[in-house]
Amino acid sequence: MDLTEAQERDIGGYVRAVSERLSDLPEDERRRALTHIRDTIERRLAGMTPLEDDSVDQAIAACGAPDEVANHLRRFVEGGQTPHPPRVVSPDDRVWLGVCAYIADRLRTNPFMVRLILCALALILPITPLLLILYLGAYVALAHSPEGANLPRPAYWPMAKSVAIALVVGIAMHIGFGFLLSLPQRIAFHFLDQAVPVDPDWAWLEARRGAAVFWAMAYALPLAALAEAPVPNAWRETLRKLWQAVLAIYAVVLCFGVAAYVVGLIITLAEGLSENPAVSDFFTL
Repeated sequence: MDLTEAQERDIGGYVRAVSERLSDLPEDERRRALTHIRDTIERRLAGMTPLEDDSVDQAIAACGAPDEVANHLRRFVEGGQTPHPPRVVSPDDRVWLGVCAYIADRLRTNPFMVRLILCALALILPITPLLLILYLGAYVALAHSPEGANLPRPAYWPMAKSVAIALVVGIAMHIGFGFLLSLPQRIAFHFLDQAVPVDPDWAWLEARRGAAVFWAMAYALPLAALAEAPVPNAWRETLRKLWQAVLAIYAVVLCFGVAAYVVGLIITLAEGLSENPAVSDFFTL
């Protein structure tokens, strides 16, 4: 790699700063760690074009402060493990919270490939909420580790507030539409003194209301938390609209379910007109 004298000086100064903080380590371990640090910097620079002085500064900053790198290496050596400096996620590498960039750096692959694989898995709708939860969990763990030193810290209060709002709205719709679902049957029972059996094809919401609220919350809550995490501003509003859209779709499903139940009840009552005088009286009210 062709580096200018100034760039070589910057890299050498960083490596020496780490070396000074590792003076108490065995020479072979220290040399191996410093070689790995330099290789990490050069590998980061290999993906930057054009190669400028700012690029070197970014590559060095992505490795972490010398004190953090030295402390990390010392913990590994004291534990009898092969020392490796922490890979710090650069804010410039992240699209949302930097998790995919960190995984890609660990696997020594392109972050685009990691994001592509995760997006492909997210197309399998039942596992999408699990992926979102795992992503948030990985971010929280990363943000409190040396590797995430350059990332913004989790905004726990805004995240909790957003999740609470989504949860309250979802539960309120579950309870409210549950009452609306039972209301036609209550009215019919009031006039007929008996329950009116509704065809299961029309009463599908009655059987699946619990599953509907579960999946609505499974999608909405992680998205609500993610929307208030320190994602770039360009994504924040999009994520807010996504979790609100999930609740809107849930409300539409509930409306259709209640409407279907009412139609099924009316059909059942209509079919019983010729057989039940009480039903006939009900329709003449």
